[in-house]
Amino acid sequence: MMSAATMKLSSSPPPTQQQQQFSSGGGVGASVAAAARQSFAQHSAAAGDTACEAALDTVTRLTCERPLLLRAELSASEPPKPAAAAVDTMEDYYRALEEEGAADSDPYGLQTGLAELEACQDRVQWLLDTVDTWSGDVQRVVQAHDTVVKQAGALHETCNNMVMQQKRISSFLAEITKYRWYFEQLQPLTLQLPAVAVDSKQFVALIATLDKCINFMLDNGHFKEAPAYYRRYRALLDTALQMTRDHVSARLRAAASEAQLQAAKSDPQGDALLHDLAAIESSPPFRVFMLLVPGMRPLCTELERRALSQANFTLLGDCHSCYCQARKMQAPYFGRGIVKLCTLVDVTSMTRRACAYLIRLCRAEAELFSNFFRSDTATIKMKLLAGLGYCELLYEHFRPAVIHNHSIDDLCAVIMVLRSEMIDDYHLAELGPGCLLELMTRLLSDVHERLVYLTQLQIRDSIVLFAPEDTDLDYPAKLEKIAAGAATACGDGDDTVLGLGQVSYKVWYPSLYATLLLLSKLYQVVDAAIFEALAQEAVESCIDSLARASKLLTQAKGALDGSLFLLQHLLMLREQIAPFDASFTSSEDYLDFTRATAELKKVLSGEFSSLFALDTYTPQIKTNKVDSKKDLDHTITSCVDSLVVQLLTKLAQPLIVVLSRQKQQQQPQPQLQEQKQPQPQQPRSQSQPQEQQQPRQQIAAPTGDAAVQEACEKLVAVLQGDFPALYRHMRLYLPRAEMHDRVLQHVARGLQLVVARAGVVAVSRELVAELFEKATQDSK
Repeated sequence: MMSAATMKLSSSPPPTQQQQQFSSGGGVGASVAAAARQSFAQHSAAAGDTACEAALDTVTRLTCERPLLLRAELSASEPPKPAAAAVDTMEDYYRALEEEGAADSDPYGLQTGLAELEACQDRVQWLLDTVDTWSGDVQRVVQAHDTVVKQAGALHETCNNMVMQQKRISSFLAEITKYRWYFEQLQPLTLQLPAVAVDSKQFVALIATLDKCINFMLDNGHFKEAPAYYRRYRALLDTALQMTRDHVSARLRAAASEAQLQAAKSDPQGDALLHDLAAIESSPPFRVFMLLVPGMRPLCTELERRALSQANFTLLGDCHSCYCQARKMQAPYFGRGIVKLCTLVDVTSMTRRACAYLIRLCRAEAELFSNFFRSDTATIKMKLLAGLGYCELLYEHFRPAVIHNHSIDDLCAVIMVLRSEMIDDYHLAELGPGCLLELMTRLLSDVHERLVYLTQLQIRDSIVLFAPEDTDLDYPAKLEKIAAGAATACGDGDDTVLGLGQVSYKVWYPSLYATLLLLSKLYQVVDAAIFEALAQEAVESCIDSLARASKLLTQAKGALDGSLFLLQHLLMLREQIAPFDASFTSSEDYLDFTRATAELKKVLSGEFSSLFALDTYTPQIKTNKVDSKKDLDHTITSCVDSLVVQLLTKLAQPLIVVLSRQKQQQQPQPQLQEQKQPQPQQPRSQSQPQEQQQPRQQIAAPTGDAAVQEACEKLVAVLQGDFPALYRHMRLYLPRAEMHDRVLQHVARGLQLVVARAGVVAVSRELVAELFEKATQDSK
């Protein structure tokens, strides 16, 4: 690279006017200046110093200015030329020229130029010598400068190394000072530990300092004295934790004794807590312990933080055990209230008040424990509440009250209280699965068990084994009485029917009322599977009970009343069980020994020689599924068909008898049947009563067109005369239109078929339909 001096030569300003004159007047000066400039540029590039640049500028300036000065000196040294003579003629002119030529021996000025060149050469040589001298000086200056730069760099590096070494020494000294603090705390802590009070803030700060020192020794085990100091610090910490354990245990035992004394003075029996549950938190057993919380909470926190190790966990466990013992000393004070509440006569009130008292008490115990301890509170709370015995005490007094209760209503109310008011409202899951929630589940299970047992007893006594009295089967008198009362109150036929529908439960058969009442009580209090099983059993038993009552009513009042009674109650049963969200089905598995029994008989009869032949005929597992709703629908359908047949028989019995005779006469009698038919005995027929001889007289009656015509006339007379009363009688049992319209449609269709089969011109199907509809409207 070119030096700064070279760059300065290349970028030097243009020559002045005198330098240009020197260059134009004498080329030697210009060349010398250029050579000097080139030489100085080379030296300056090698030296690379600002002094070279200044010397080069001075040489250039002197070289350029020197020719002008030299020329001026030469001009001054020459003698002055004489003045030219005046020239008047041509002759004078030529004479002057000759004189001038003679006087000037050097016409071209060569001698003068040579002298000038020699003078310039001397000057240039002097300048070159000067430049060489200056170049040597510049080189010596450059070498001295390089030496100074190297020495300065070495000095700078040495200074940097010394500064870094000083920093390392300072850092090492600071670390030594910081680490020394952890080693110097052993003796002060050893002296302070016995003198500091356990319940003071200085004690907690001392434990924190021990923790810092122990952690430091663990993290810096490479130090020579770290293991020894760790053992000493650890021994101090163990001593401090044992002092904490002893202090906490002593304070808890003192508080338990003081709480017992205050409770015995203020309210020995705990009656005030039974009337005001909020007084539980302010009672002496809780108030005295709450006063310990501010002083003992930091100590318990220190024990909980170190509970990971087995030794420290034992210390914390000792504190928990001492706390539980202290609280267990207060259990009799609160247990007396539970016993008093369980002696109440009303089971529902007993359940509500006793459970609310227990829940409030357990919540207060849990909150008090949380004020002392925070870690793993769920498990310790469960053990604490189990150790206090409140739940077991309530269960021991509650279970006998449930077992000796025979009221389904009371048990249903108890279940609703336990489920909705206790479990759902109080959120018992927050107190742990092993305390109140488990207790309430056990109570619910016992009450459910007792309720199912009483339900089965009621199904057996009130439905299956129900023996009706005369007043229970007083139909249709009971219906007429209700209808008369409704008519008096409403004053209208349609309103009578509506009134009868509104008070229809008063005329229900007792087994039906007991079934529906029982299902309505159980629906909201038992599980779905249990309800379906009980409902299926109750509905099946109710259907059988209604069928038995219908037979008794048929014997007492007739088949029509029996069928109407059964249809009315079956329709009411189906309507009332429809809102229940249950399938009313039950399935049971049983072993079918049919094939095995048959094969066993063969073995016993000797067909098989060995019992091992029965291995292939194992009993089969079969499932018997009972659907009470389907059975009820089938029973209703058969009851409607039976009622339609009875009404048709009652309305068109003569016509039906005549048509059946005609059908029998048209069919040929088998000869074999005629031979086997015994001859009637005259004495026996004469001795028969008149009622038994009547069917033979009807069979012997004429069966011609006259008989058909007479039977049709009787049918018309019955429709016009007896049917309105019969219709009103049916409406007593089936007051709603949708109930009796179905029956009337079937009866009308049956009458039309019977009349069409008779083929009487005077009595057509349209006439019978018109008379039937008119009689129906008149009855309404």
